[in-house]
Amino acid sequence: MAYITAHLLNHSLGIYSFAAAETVLRGVQKFWHSLPGTALLYGAAAAHLALAVIALWERRTLRMPPLEGLRVLLGFALPLLLATHLTAMRGAYLAYGIEARTCAWSGACGTGRAPPRSW
Repeated sequence: MAYITAHLLNHSLGIYSFAAAETVLRGVQKFWHSLPGTALLYGAAAAHLALAVIALWERRTLRMPPLEGLRVLLGFALPLLLATHLTAMRGAYLAYGIEARTCAWSGACGTGRAPPRSW
């Protein structure tokens, strides 16, 4: 939850200022790219996946209400989807030195200008 909260708050900060979002992103990345941060991220994904397996294992039948079926489906899908995303991002960072940047999509990184408004 802490990772998602920091991630979404940083996106919200980008609405105010890309420079501020970049500054916060650097600080957040220092923690999540460390060994304890990596262990927390992958440990959380493994725990969610294990809880989904246990929830399904303890059932006597696979018949369930639609909302509970959605909960079990998301319990399996979200950790796997997030793990592939985090692995790809970390792999690009470790192998090629590519860092995530808040302003990369806009072409405004390091220019001191605001990104173009397409809306």
